[in-house]
Amino acid sequence: MHRRTVLLGTLGLAAQWPARAQARVARIGILSARSRSTPQLRDVYFDAFLSGMRELGYVEGKNLQLEWRFADGRFDHLPALAAELVKTKPDIIVSHSTPGTLALQKITKTVPIVITSLTDPVGSGLVASLAKPGGNITGLSIRADDVTPKQIELLQQIIPGLSRLGVLMNPDTAFHPRILNSMQALAQRLNLRVLPVQARTVGEIAQAMEKLARDGAQAVVVLSDSFFSMQRHAVGAASLKNRLVQMYVDRILVEAGGMISYGTNVAESYRRAAGYVDRILKGAKPAELPIEEPASYDLAINRSTAKALGVKIPSDLLVRANELID
Repeated sequence: MHRRTVLLGTLGLAAQWPARAQARVARIGILSARSRSTPQLRDVYFDAFLSGMRELGYVEGKNLQLEWRFADGRFDHLPALAAELVKTKPDIIVSHSTPGTLALQKITKTVPIVITSLTDPVGSGLVASLAKPGGNITGLSIRADDVTPKQIELLQQIIPGLSRLGVLMNPDTAFHPRILNSMQALAQRLNLRVLPVQARTVGEIAQAMEKLARDGAQAVVVLSDSFFSMQRHAVGAASLKNRLVQMYVDRILVEAGGMISYGTNVAESYRRAAGYVDRILKGAKPAELPIEEPASYDLAINRSTAKALGVKIPSDLLVRANELID
């Protein structure tokens, strides 16, 4: 009887092991340069990440615990927030901005970090290479600098005789000057004058668009930036007020009233980042997970904004667009 009791008890414990393993709670830290989501302004990016986590079986409050830190567009707050987040001892940290990831890199070499949409992780000194990151950072790169030639080509189709092109930059974003240099080199060959303006506040966005209008710009390329995404409604309204055709990298700015975007589907990159989190939780090493680059780019057009600006979109672009917004 004693032997049978021990055997049954052992079998009972064995049956519990899978349940216990499945019940393990994944602790994920998220460092965001943007603001907390509100009903009025959803963070569609992190919504996509959480959707990706749910698809993989992770449910917040059940087997997923999230620790958020928001910088509210203040990049200077990111180092302190990064330090706070590391102290919570997360299994993995998800980061979407270059400044935030650089801050994390200075604090920890051991906590795995998954990037969702960085433009140049190699050039920023975050990883050794895309194929072999070599440290505790991996994830996805959107390569926003690669799309500027195509963006200019599209604007030339929309605005025959385009001669003056504005570029909205954030002085706090380290890779923007490099993209500007690339655009200026291309513009010189096209006999196109580039007019750069900078903004790090909502007020400066309005001032920048007014300056471009005074200087005769016909269109503006808004460079990829967390602050501009967060203030997408302000960017779109200021551009429209000053009669500027707007070109973006990400489609969500077109949804918010911008006219056209060509670039990576950033929300999809966030969703795919969940796969990296899942693999690391299951034992994969960040150093050995190649950083993924976009395989394709999306074209989105807001026909209502084009109509408001009096711009006729060529029919072939309408046919090629991945998304048309009215």
